[in-house]
This record gives sequence, structure tokens and C-alpha cells, in this order.
Amino acid sequence: MNLDTSIYRMAFREADTLGVAQVLVAKKRADLEHQMLLKQINEGSASTGADLERALTDMEQRSDAFVGRIIDRTA
Repeated sequence: MNLDTSIYRMAFREADTLGVAQVLVAKKRADLEHQMLLKQINEGSASTGADLERALTDMEQRSDAFVGRIIDRTA
């Protein structure tokens, strides 16, 4: 929660409108989720390339869906 609060503060300082701020928040959150997943994958046990590829694909799909929902709400 604390991380979300600081992301929102950053977005509102840099954006003129609520819609732009929400898009910035969604992008930052997606970037952070991507970094966290990559870290988890790298620290995990030895996996096959297919497992890693599937995990990255799933993460990208969830991230795209999340960003899409935020943008749809602002439209």
C-alpha cells in the first residue's frame, strides 16, 4: 500500500489531469510487477526455458489486462 501511495503522489505531481495520472500509475505498477516477477524467476529453482517463457507471457498478459482496465475506466 505504501508503494501505491508514493506512485500516486508522483503521478499527480507530473500530470495535469486525472486520466493522465491514472495511466502513469498503471504503467509504473506494471513495470514494478514485471521487475518483481523477473526477480522471482531468477531466484527460483532451475527451470526450463519453456517454464520461464510461460511465466513471462502470463505476467505480460496480466499486466496488459490491468493497464487496459485502468485506461478503460478513464475513457
